[in-house]
Amino acid sequence: MAFYSIPNLASNLVELTSIFCIFDFLTKSFLVMKFLYVLRHGESEPSNYEGDFQRVLTSFGKNQVQFLAERLAKRELNFDKILCSTAKRTKQTCDYILKEIPVDKVAYKDNLYECDLMELIEELQRVEKDVEHLLLVGHNPGVSALVSYLSGEFFLSMSPGDLVILSLEIDKWNFLSQDIAIILDILR
Repeated sequence: MAFYSIPNLASNLVELTSIFCIFDFLTKSFLVMKFLYVLRHGESEPSNYEGDFQRVLTSFGKNQVQFLAERLAKRELNFDKILCSTAKRTKQTCDYILKEIPVDKVAYKDNLYECDLMELIEELQRVEKDVEHLLLVGHNPGVSALVSYLSGEFFLSMSPGDLVILSLEIDKWNFLSQDIAIILDILR
């Protein structure tokens, strides 16, 4: 029959606590995070005879996106890649970001214009594994639906020029799924 003294039990508890602290540290140290920055284009002109695809940013929209780009640069944010719709207003929005934050990989995608939630998810799931900080420049209702789907938040409506920063506990973009993200910040 083993006899446990109070000092002996205390010593065992300290050892167990140390083991759990080391395990917690190791788990967090090796946890891989991806960051998704979802940006709705800046305020744009109303649709005209040229059609929705050709709409451009208003002067307010240009100032709005320039201010956002400067804020991001001050935070020293860097993107490994940008995915951008080929519509004129999203390309203009992306250009303002690129003036403040140089990015080597920029992909302009026709399918990001007027796409639905599942098309956005499929496009994001094709992103290369080494991309950790991804900026998506797109349109509503898709970008709002995407943020709501990934974060599990009830429908979050993004206004023109809004940027939502999400953290994702995944190591590959193809693991993207519902309720996997945490909203870190919303910049307006």
